[in-house]
Amino acid sequence: MRLLAILLALVWSGPIWAATAVVRSGEHDGFTRLVAYLPEGVEWDLAESANAARLTTTPSVQFDTSTIYDRIGRDRFSEVLQGRSNSPLELSYLCSCEFRTQLLPGNVLVIDLVDKKPDAVLPVVERPRSSARVPESVKVNTVSQADAKAVTEAATNNLPSMTEEGSPDQAARLAELEAMILQQVARAATQGLLKPGNKSRPVKNSDTPAIADQGVEAPVSPVSVPVEQAGGAVLHSSMIEDQHGDKPVTSDGRACLPDEALNVTEWRGEQPFTFELGQLRRDLMTELDRTRDETALATAKFYVGYGFGPEALGALAMMGDPGGEAQIVASMARILEYGHDPEPSAFAHQMDCDTHAAFWATLAHPAITPDMAPEVPAIMRTMNELPLMMRQYLGPILAERFIAAKDPGTAERLLRVVERGGETSEDRHILAEGKLNLAKGDSDQGKATLARAVGEGSEISPEALIAMVETELEEGNPVSRETAELVAAYALQFRNSDLAIDLLRVEILARAGAGQFETAFEILDQRAADNLDPLAVDRLRNRVAGLVTQSAPDAEFMAHALDLATRHVPTIDVATGNALSARLLDLGFPDLAEPFLSEGAEGAEGRARRILRSEVALATGRPLRAEAELVGLEGVEIDALRARARSESGDHGAASAVYSRLNQVDAAEDQAWLAGRWSDLSESEDPLKASVATLMKSTDTAPTSPEMGELAQNRRLLQDTAAAKSTLEQLLSRYEVSVAD
Repeated sequence: MRLLAILLALVWSGPIWAATAVVRSGEHDGFTRLVAYLPEGVEWDLAESANAARLTTTPSVQFDTSTIYDRIGRDRFSEVLQGRSNSPLELSYLCSCEFRTQLLPGNVLVIDLVDKKPDAVLPVVERPRSSARVPESVKVNTVSQADAKAVTEAATNNLPSMTEEGSPDQAARLAELEAMILQQVARAATQGLLKPGNKSRPVKNSDTPAIADQGVEAPVSPVSVPVEQAGGAVLHSSMIEDQHGDKPVTSDGRACLPDEALNVTEWRGEQPFTFELGQLRRDLMTELDRTRDETALATAKFYVGYGFGPEALGALAMMGDPGGEAQIVASMARILEYGHDPEPSAFAHQMDCDTHAAFWATLAHPAITPDMAPEVPAIMRTMNELPLMMRQYLGPILAERFIAAKDPGTAERLLRVVERGGETSEDRHILAEGKLNLAKGDSDQGKATLARAVGEGSEISPEALIAMVETELEEGNPVSRETAELVAAYALQFRNSDLAIDLLRVEILARAGAGQFETAFEILDQRAADNLDPLAVDRLRNRVAGLVTQSAPDAEFMAHALDLATRHVPTIDVATGNALSARLLDLGFPDLAEPFLSEGAEGAEGRARRILRSEVALATGRPLRAEAELVGLEGVEIDALRARARSESGDHGAASAVYSRLNQVDAAEDQAWLAGRWSDLSESEDPLKASVATLMKSTDTAPTSPEMGELAQNRRLLQDTAAAKSTLEQLLSRYEVSVAD
């Protein structure tokens, strides 16, 4: 029973303990902004002290501050960190600044560190005028009742007295203002914002803020009055003010488009399609045959709600004065038509909003780049709220974006939402599933799904074929001739479409992957040069050259390598040039390999290039140049090349020493032999080399002792001669010596 209670407690508390609050940042003129996306239900307190503040939450959350300093410097916030898991967030600053806080809908906390202005004057309340309007709401700050009384009295000192002669309108406005203040104070007391003082105290003159001249207007936005705590700390509460009308903001402080402005389901209306459309068309024109802009906009929104992008754009074109809302609808219509917005979008900078705007902003971009941070929870919420047909159409498109951005997890969640509405037969869904399988590492299933999409013969078949060919080439597999011919057919069929460039590119690669190198280079030199930019042509040429190097027969390789060396050396990149040179060296053509190595390079490819240059120099009889190419490099392979260079230059002793360090015994002994270092060979495991070393050493140190008689010396000489003869016979039998006739 006790174990069950513990498990229940863990399950119940799991979401709270696992809560994470992402903190984003933005630099602005005069202040730096932090935006903390707190989980729903979490309350917060910001306690200030000297050059620091502490953000505490109830319950505790884990703050994600990993990207804060990507967008801001340390001129104001010198440090933002959370010491340990779920501890308060510590904010340190070095500037003469003050904090301003704001809580937005969705429990989004905005913390601004604002530069203090010299000789600042407290804001004042304007004397009511005949043209003035009393604001509908006033932000209430966390102050005690005694402080609230002092501030209220100071703010109303210069208001016209009811006993003075004046118009009835002035009295009415004053009464309305008093009622509004009482209403706000009552609401603050209900929320627990006003704290009763221990005892009442009179308001001294020094406690009352000075009121500026009556002609000075009060600021439009109210000013926060933080609470002084013991020790000089200042506390900002999570319940500081009523937030009616506030909107969520992006990480750089821009206002987000609200959900209400993007409710496509509501735009469809409540009646059947034909009835709603007929009504809109009847109301579109006035009796003077002029378009009603509001009806044209409503018609465009209606078309967007049903997924008709071109029709929506047509309706918007009828507007005489399209405004900001029309630009939003136009961007959505272009997304429905093209899969992205090819024009400057109204959803720029909205990708990290916690509203429907994040969904449309992500779709507006043709790709998700590494510097983008889509608000995935908002995107998923929008996906679930879209009409079924729109969900099935846009979901796979968005999933492909996330797959290309290396985020298959989000892509899979999007596709599961698409499938939740029932079985989908959308061809693009099949394409997205195939790409998702590939991204997850299931190559066989991915290629099978793509092959199925190709076999459908639909509008997405060319895209599926492109993905298939690229996958085969990435895996190092050959491309069948049938596949290459199919790509060529699609390239011809769709030569005037948006896919024309991609199909042309993949046709060239497919031809090369199928071994049709001559055809690939012909297309590259003719059609590609006319339709692609020079950099794209160069990239394709390098990929084809790489495929030639990998798989072409020697004769065909030599023909294309000679052409590349003659006409295209400046366009060959480092990796491809290294591969070409290595194969040419293996085939014995160092002179042909050298042009591909003329340019310098950095990193691993630069190291490989210097090694190849050294090998080319050795192969062309330039040992000193070969050793110079290796200056600053280390490694076994480098030492072996140095030994070869020393040997080629005649320094066999140094070469023998290097080979000995590399534990290449045979090479070391051969170089020692050439250097005449017989002492290095006397201990050789090769009996013949040891015998030669002994023979050569005995020749250098022949005994000349006077005690030995002449007969003994002659006998010793005969023995040495016999040993030398035997050694020479062994040498001649091991190494064949050709004698010219």
